[in-house]
Amino acid sequence: SAMHRRLVMASGVMCRRAAGAHAGALCALLLLLLVQACAEVEIPPPCPAESDRADALVDAARQLQRARREAEAAACLEKAHAAAPTFLPALVESAAAASRAGRHGEAVRRYSAALGQEVSPATLNNLAIAHQALGDHAAAVAAYRRALRLDEDDASAHYNLGTALEKAGEYKAAVKAYKAAIDLEPEEAKYYSNMGGSLAAMNRTETAERSYKW
Repeated sequence: SAMHRRLVMASGVMCRRAAGAHAGALCALLLLLLVQACAEVEIPPPCPAESDRADALVDAARQLQRARREAEAAACLEKAHAAAPTFLPALVESAAAASRAGRHGEAVRRYSAALGQEVSPATLNNLAIAHQALGDHAAAVAAYRRALRLDEDDASAHYNLGTALEKAGEYKAAVKAYKAAIDLEPEEAKYYSNMGGSLAAMNRTETAERSYKW
């Protein structure tokens, strides 16, 4: 890319100005490594302008995401979804892009449509996160519980369920969820901290203090 070419040129100028043989040798080595690194960088193509194949558009969006070109990737996913509204990868990945962009209502609609085709713990968890972002904690709790019925060994899902229950004021159930997360990942400090908050809300101060001190 143009940026990489400018970096190589700037490094070459610095090397020519380096004082002494030792500094010059080090600079030349640095320049060689930089050239190799630039050669290995994969520059993804833009979203295909003419294509109406949803699978090709989703593949292009993934490449753009890996290159951290999020806006282009999101636009490509929207194009994929428009081309094939029921294509599952386009539904799920455009829902994730909508959520990252703060369009949580749209994310909920698309995750829900995806679940109409295929139910998976990952999609249920993402749906729950979108519900939480909208402040719909009851819907988030329901989605997390559906996910955990499919995969009860997901510590993060137990933890997230706890946070949703806590927001809904269901502190006793939140403590139970945090304990389940702790059983699966006993080294994760935030599980204890959140459990302490729920215990404190239940006026179980002594137990809460022990949880905080973990």
